[in-house]
Amino acid sequence: GRYFSVFLDLDGNVWTAGEVQYRGMGETPCTTHAPTKIGFFSANKIVITKIACGGFHSLAVDENGKIWSWGDNKRYQCGMRKYGTRTLNEPHIIDSMSEYKVNQIRCGQEHSYCATVDGQHFLWGCNGNYECLLFEKKISVEAPFCINEVVHS
Repeated sequence: GRYFSVFLDLDGNVWTAGEVQYRGMGETPCTTHAPTKIGFFSANKIVITKIACGGFHSLAVDENGKIWSWGDNKRYQCGMRKYGTRTLNEPHIIDSMSEYKVNQIRCGQEHSYCATVDGQHFLWGCNGNYECLLFEKKISVEAPFCINEVVHS
């Protein structure tokens, strides 16, 4: 990320270091910049297999192929329309992707990407420079948008 890092250990635990605001540490103020485990996943017995971080947000995929996001959602880069543009202080599952099994994730500065095991590709977040492949005057894509027809047409 821009001011933070995200790490994955061999047991599927997610750790973060750096700027506290975007690290997914929950509502409790955290004053350390040292590596700290995100307790949300272990407390809920969720094993993470992949992580990615963008400018101010992060994505994770669990062992069941579900995708999680947290951090800055100003441009909907967390894929969370229902939370508006506020910062997500702890991981949330991206509900609109619940019917898919995700196997790839990537983050840009203010946008996100994932691919599924059945070959679907999704983009969401900032579209100010058409990074989400919507060529209309739409500044943000509020939820994951399947781009298969756009790139295969």
